[in-house]
Amino acid sequence: MSPREEFVQLIEGWIGWPYVYGGQSPIVGFDCSGVEVGAFWTTGHWSKKIKDKTAEGIGKYYAQLRVPFPYRGVLVFWQNAPGLVRHTEVCVGENDEGEPICVGARESYGRVVKTPLSEKRGRLELTGYVDPFLNESFRIVE
Repeated sequence: MSPREEFVQLIEGWIGWPYVYGGQSPIVGFDCSGVEVGAFWTTGHWSKKIKDKTAEGIGKYYAQLRVPFPYRGVLVFWQNAPGLVRHTEVCVGENDEGEPICVGARESYGRVVKTPLSEKRGRLELTGYVDPFLNESFRIVE
């Protein structure tokens, strides 16, 4: 199985787990960036170079790997009006109509959910997509 597929399948297995602010594991639950941190760590793809484990920090770290549209395994980011990244989810594919589907921990739902990309994320605006699997430099380095 490819690293991308391992990452996505793990995240899909966490659908329904509780939302917990600051959570990064199935033991305690997840917040939005915690889903990605937990999956990267579990699959051996977390970089110790990433010091800021928030949506903003992950977005900045992978900024050079931006892609023009979402597809399976791509990280999706939303920002608030001042332009700070405040939410992130993972694209896991498309529905029958071809619309991108994302999985992420959403405080408004109280759990990890699978929703269409078009669904509003509060007052946040979609800001972009990055594909961390375009570059293997994010492997864990001891």
